[in-house]
Amino acid sequence: MGTAVRPASTAPASWDAFADVDAFVDEVLAELATVTADGP
Repeated sequence: MGTAVRPASTAPASWDAFADVDAFVDEVLAELATVTADGP
């Protein structure tokens, strides 16, 4: 007798690459402003 393998009962969640792009851009701009303010 073999072991029965059941498929997963849940579907994978959808993934949206652009869901938090605004927050990411804001963080990058803030970091660039900090680096620029510190000078060379």
